[in-house]
Amino acid sequence: LKQRTQYEWRARSLFRMAPGARGRVAAAAPPTLLNRFAALTLRDGDDNDQDSAGSVGGENEDEETEEEPEDQEPPERTPPSRPTTKFDYFAVLDFECTCDRAGWPAHEIIEFPVVFVNASTLQVDFEFRQFVRPIERARLTAFCQQLTGIQQSAVDAALSLEAVLAELHTFLRTHRLVCRRADRSPEHRLFVLCTDGHWDILKFLRPECARKKILLEPYWQRWVDVRRAFAHEFRCSKCSIEDMLEKFGLDFEGRPHSGVDDARNIARIL
Repeated sequence: LKQRTQYEWRARSLFRMAPGARGRVAAAAPPTLLNRFAALTLRDGDDNDQDSAGSVGGENEDEETEEEPEDQEPPERTPPSRPTTKFDYFAVLDFECTCDRAGWPAHEIIEFPVVFVNASTLQVDFEFRQFVRPIERARLTAFCQQLTGIQQSAVDAALSLEAVLAELHTFLRTHRLVCRRADRSPEHRLFVLCTDGHWDILKFLRPECARKKILLEPYWQRWVDVRRAFAHEFRCSKCSIEDMLEKFGLDFEGRPHSGVDDARNIARIL
């Protein structure tokens, strides 16, 4: 029971699960940040189990081993330069929302960027980015415009959140990205969302969608919390993007609080 509790704690520190979701926990990943991301797996399910939860598994979990003939020497194998990953793409996102210096009653997303990192090369292969038009409080405050660099004219000409979510779904289908392991194939690549903390999904996206009666696709039910995984791996308190980059001797590139620049820098931490 003690060992099981330890594994479950490790899994929760790396992989956020939807309330009430089901999952299983196997062996812990090797002790590097990249290996921990590589060990993340989605629980396989049928067509009626699209909201199944995630778990942490070993590199060779559920794989069958082919026996070598006794009279034949096994072929020489070259070790991989980096660990294999259970995902094909990390979809790194960072929203910017309506705000004011003195606080804000209900945030609305105004910038919606997603940076897609190839899990094998760790290079950004493509990006999705759109501004979003707020409708509850259509005027951006001067503080919000100064903080994010987003001008009123940009959001006035933008689509609604519901339309942008539909655009993202079309983008995923165009690039043949899937969220269920059962749907993965050479033509369809498996992806998982990544965020810097829980705010983007739990505090921004879900409350706004609840207020506006917008239904979310199954892939919004699970994600990698990069900030939490980083703190657990390096045995430190949760820290900012700039502090995580500094750990690797890197400087922040671009403008802080620009959603797309924040997402690109989070991608560099992977």
